[in-house]
Amino acid sequence: RCFKFASPSNKAVTGPWQRFRQMIANNPEYSPMLHPSRWEFVGAVALNDARKQLRVRVFPAGGSAAPFAIPPSVEYTFEVSLQPESESERAVSNCWCTDAVIAG
Repeated sequence: RCFKFASPSNKAVTGPWQRFRQMIANNPEYSPMLHPSRWEFVGAVALNDARKQLRVRVFPAGGSAAPFAIPPSVEYTFEVSLQPESESERAVSNCWCTDAVIAG
C-alpha cells in the first residue's frame, strides 16, 4: 500500500511496486515498516508550503527489548511534498506524497 503514496519521482527510482517491496523486505532497517503492530506520528516540521518532514514511530510485530531481538520500536523521517496539479499525474495532483524515508 505504501507504494501508492510515493511521489512520481520516488516511484521512478524505486518502482515498480514489486521491486519496491523487495527493497524494503531485504533491508533490516526498513523491513519493520512492512507488518507493524502499530505506528504513531511523533512530530512534523513544515520546510515550506509544499514540503514537510514527518517523524513516525513504528512498532514492529513481535518487537522485543531482548538482545538481538526485533526492536520494540523504530523511528523514520518521511520527507513528503505536495504534488502539483498535473494532467499526466492526475491521481496525485494536489496530494501529499512521500519523496523519501530515512531510518533512524
